[in-house]
Amino acid sequence: MFTESRGGDHYATSAANVITAVRYFKANPGGRIATGMWTQPSWGGRQFWEWFDGCLAVKINRRDTRQGRRLSTDYQLAQRLDARMVNEYHGQRRRQCGTGLLRTPELRRRFPEVNCQRWEE
Repeated sequence: MFTESRGGDHYATSAANVITAVRYFKANPGGRIATGMWTQPSWGGRQFWEWFDGCLAVKINRRDTRQGRRLSTDYQLAQRLDARMVNEYHGQRRRQCGTGLLRTPELRRRFPEVNCQRWEE
């Protein structure tokens, strides 16, 4: 989950371990946990929170440059419109007549009954 903090600590762990440590330090403010690192074999609550804050800052400020179809503005808009249509269909508020109503292939596969609606009287 977290790979590097501002201080350059290359210590990776899972989200489950972070949650366990947070719960432990809330219950035991003066406690210590084993880190498994040679340089710092154990941390107190303060060292853990400094590491966690540093890792969070690195994740937020890393200037994510991922690109792809699913991250485009057009795809995100289509997802929102499709989600709205699915919610309206299942909420019995409004139905539309026609085929090919959904724009994204993932929601077409998941909700074929919404994508091809028949006129009901």
